[in-house]
Amino acid sequence: LVTMKIENFLYIHELLKKKAMEKELEFAADVQKFLLPSTLPEIPRMETAAFYHSCKQLGGDYYQCLPLGGDRFLIVIADVMGKGTGAALLTASLHAYLSTYCERPMKLAELIGCLNRSIATQCDGQIFATLFALIVRTTDFAVEYCNAGHNEVILVHADGQVEELKEGGTLLGAMPDY
Repeated sequence: LVTMKIENFLYIHELLKKKAMEKELEFAADVQKFLLPSTLPEIPRMETAAFYHSCKQLGGDYYQCLPLGGDRFLIVIADVMGKGTGAALLTASLHAYLSTYCERPMKLAELIGCLNRSIATQCDGQIFATLFALIVRTTDFAVEYCNAGHNEVILVHADGQVEELKEGGTLLGAMPDY
């Protein structure tokens, strides 16, 4: 009888842990959905679209398109290492840092440097993010980009020419002074 009670207790304890973990994942998934834009800003003479579907309940994926004033727009794609609440919270921090830094006039390299230092400071080198950032100037469609450890991005020009944007650097958060 005592053995059976212990087994029941352990079973109920495991069920409660599983329910708590499911709640945590639901919370993190809600945070992530809140951070992804439901629509992208209108960019003159450009078509923009985004589609996101996570293959799991939760990922560390992030994208954003932000007007920088005048004729400049910043497009960002990022992926935070890991899953769960930690990744969702770091994604929220990345979103907050990015929004704050975009309010100041700065060059793309400076912006990415600020993001890198913020992520490195917050995570103490334990969690990283990959990020691709592109600034497009709509008057002449000049682009400037920075790849911080993310997959290569393909740029398709109006004439159909395809260009791989290969150059890049290291992950965000890996080296604070990079």
